[in-house]
Amino acid sequence: MKLSIQKKYSLAIILVALIPLIIVPIIGYAYTTNVIREKVINLSLQQVKRYGKAFDEVMDDIIVGSNSFSFDSEVQNYLANRDIYIKKPLEVSKNIESKIHSMQTTNWYTYDVETVIADSFGNIYNTNYYTPISKEVIGTSESFQKILDGSEHFIWQNDWTESESDHSLVLIRSIKDEFYNSIGLIGIMVKPSKNDRLVSLNVVDDNVNHIFILDDKGQMILNDRLNPVGSASGIYENMKNQDSAIIYVDDVKSVVTKTDIELTNWTIYQVQSYDAITYDLKSYRNLTIVMNGVFIIVVLVASFFMSKVITKAIVELSQVMSKVSEGDLKVRAAVTGSEEIEALSDNFNGMVERIETLIKKVEVETKAKEEKHFEALQAQINPHFLLNTLNGIKWLVVMKDNQKAESMLMALGTLLERTLGKNKSIITLEDELQTLRYYGDIQSYRYGESFELIFDVDKSLNHVLVPALILQPLVENSILHGFTGMDKKGIITIKAYSDKDYVYLQVIDNGLGMDPEMLELYKKNIQNATRIGIRSVDERISLYYDETCHLIIDSSHTGTQITLRIRDYLEV
Repeated sequence: MKLSIQKKYSLAIILVALIPLIIVPIIGYAYTTNVIREKVINLSLQQVKRYGKAFDEVMDDIIVGSNSFSFDSEVQNYLANRDIYIKKPLEVSKNIESKIHSMQTTNWYTYDVETVIADSFGNIYNTNYYTPISKEVIGTSESFQKILDGSEHFIWQNDWTESESDHSLVLIRSIKDEFYNSIGLIGIMVKPSKNDRLVSLNVVDDNVNHIFILDDKGQMILNDRLNPVGSASGIYENMKNQDSAIIYVDDVKSVVTKTDIELTNWTIYQVQSYDAITYDLKSYRNLTIVMNGVFIIVVLVASFFMSKVITKAIVELSQVMSKVSEGDLKVRAAVTGSEEIEALSDNFNGMVERIETLIKKVEVETKAKEEKHFEALQAQINPHFLLNTLNGIKWLVVMKDNQKAESMLMALGTLLERTLGKNKSIITLEDELQTLRYYGDIQSYRYGESFELIFDVDKSLNHVLVPALILQPLVENSILHGFTGMDKKGIITIKAYSDKDYVYLQVIDNGLGMDPEMLELYKKNIQNATRIGIRSVDERISLYYDETCHLIIDSSHTGTQITLRIRDYLEV
């Protein structure tokens, strides 16, 4: 089914608009979703690293606080000498507990802590009426025993008793004497607050659902909620080999990130609602998609009306073109519209005018070629030539030289057949040379052995197309003018060779040549040459080839050389 140009144009615009209308939102959605995903994960990783850094600062504070006891000489003396405690137990307890109380009341820490000091003899010191640990706990706890026997210097754990009933941050550190022998320990517990996240972590984001810390076995160390996270074990398994993931936590799509805590083998986890943190980004993406759709609809509507305006002028121009294709070269386009349409109309009119001019030029050139071809035929097969040839045949018959007469008749018949029978204006170089051989044979019968034709032609050029009878007038000039009055045998050499895009045809004789004045006249203006054959050949070269092709004459008292420079191709 054929469609008008207006319908095709409108359909093309609709298809072009529908493709981005469908594909662009899909690509945009996929791209922005990927960008949002990467952005959210990167931001979450940065945030959990800030939590980890804040937690490291808390642990550094605890270590710095513990240094005040570990390096206190009076405390070291009390813990190292059992006799002092036996003699003055109340004084020892009062002094140590006073130091603990002083440290806690002078805001060494910005959060609530509980401090315990114990010596290797089982004595325990703290500021609370209720002792959080007992001698039995110290005696049975693997962590306390590692500190007291000196095999460990620092131990971090989640509570005093290593149970799962409470979740705090506890540092257990050895106190050593001047000889670096373990004489006791100090334990500092940071107690969680209902109003703080993970024990004084001050990096808070409303989109964070919860934060918790697990050890290398997946056991809960700290939790920002009073109740444990039920899905912590599942998160631990999913996050073993990655630092970030988007998974479902308690049936909620969440972004989970983690980072290691440098001072321990613990890992801090952060869980955020994916939808909550991407809400603004999704809104922006959806708005972009809607605006893109509206924009394309507007373009479709505008394009529809534009197509009507543009195609109207094109249809009018098409109608004018149809008249030209029917042969009416007088018609001209008068289409108005956009700058491009008017330019197209003007160019079309100019093209029609050039076509009309070229047609006239071709007609003139064709007529001129036909006339020149006819002139060449006349020059070769003129009545004078025929009469002389027939007279020669007659005398051969009279002298009963029948074999020679027969050869001369066959040569004449073949020559007439090749020139008049086929009557082609363009022939191959091979045919041209063969015709020249027959012509030479006939002239040899007439003039005897006064001249000889020699052919020096590259056979690879036999297929080259040339104007018919382009060489015969030059050979005839050599016979009629070059050898007149010469007392030696005339030699005419026909050469042909190629050089790049050109073919060179040469007719060289050893005749009398031209005097300098005539040669100079020929070189300046061949069209004024007195020898008709040379002028005719030059005119035909001009008709069939471009301006780079021409005839060259070179002559001296030892002969004349005429060179034709032509293209190696010629349109039939």
